[in-house]
Amino acid sequence: MSDAIDDTVTAVLGSVERRGTWVVPRELAVRVKLGHATLDLREAVLGEGLTTIDVWVKLGNLEIIVPPGLVVEMNVSSHAGHATCDRDDGATVASDRR
Repeated sequence: MSDAIDDTVTAVLGSVERRGTWVVPRELAVRVKLGHATLDLREAVLGEGLTTIDVWVKLGNLEIIVPPGLVVEMNVSSHAGHATCDRDDGATVASDRR
């Protein structure tokens, strides 16, 4: 298993992926501009308690894949964009759209 990644994931004019076994910091920033980022948390190591992923995307996209049963709270603002939280495992999703 690798050590914890830096607390910021950045994709500018390209793409970045985090998959497999990786340690997610308690607070993670994701910045995407004209690119794509994927965070796959199905095999990731999450600490006890709340993990916060702060996201900023401009002219790009971000996909976050979570394991079944993980509670997700989504607070989002979108300007000329689209944000969804799709669940097919019956887990709780709390959403606050602004």
